[in-house]
Amino acid sequence: MRENTGTTTSSSTTNTTTTTTTLPRPKTTTPFTPKNPNTATNNNTNASETLLNHHLTTQEDLTTSLLTLATTLKQATQNFSASVTTSNALVDRTSEALDKSVGGLDAARGRLGLLGRMAEGRGWWARLSLYAWVGVGWVGALLVVFVLPKLRF
Repeated sequence: MRENTGTTTSSSTTNTTTTTTTLPRPKTTTPFTPKNPNTATNNNTNASETLLNHHLTTQEDLTTSLLTLATTLKQATQNFSASVTTSNALVDRTSEALDKSVGGLDAARGRLGLLGRMAEGRGWWARLSLYAWVGVGWVGALLVVFVLPKLRF
C-alpha cells in the first residue's frame, strides 16, 4: 500500500515544490526476549540435550532389540534347516520301507489269489477243508508262541 504525501518546501531564493513518496514501514514483531538471555539459552540447551539423550537411549534400545531379534531369527533358521535335512533323510528311509511293504503286499495278494482259485468250483467240501487248514494254522501258531517257550530242551 502506497501512501503519497506531498511536502512543499520553500526557500527564499528559489520557489520550488517537491513531492516525495514514502512507503510505510512494515510492522515488525519482536520475539519475546527474557530479561536474562543466558537463562533462556541454558534452558533451551538443557532441553535439547535431554531430548537428544532420550532419543539416543531409545535408538540404542531399538538397536539392541533388533540385534537380538536377528540373532534369534538366524538360530531359528539354522534349526529349521537341520530339521528339514533330518526330515528329508527320514522321508527317504520311510519311502524305502514302504516300497518293501508294497512288494510284500503284492506277494500276499498273489498267494491269496492262488488260494481263492484253488477253492473255487470245488463246492462246499473244499471250502470246509480250507477253513480247517486255516484253523490248524492258528492252532499251530498258538502252540509255537505259547507252548514251545515253556519246553526246555
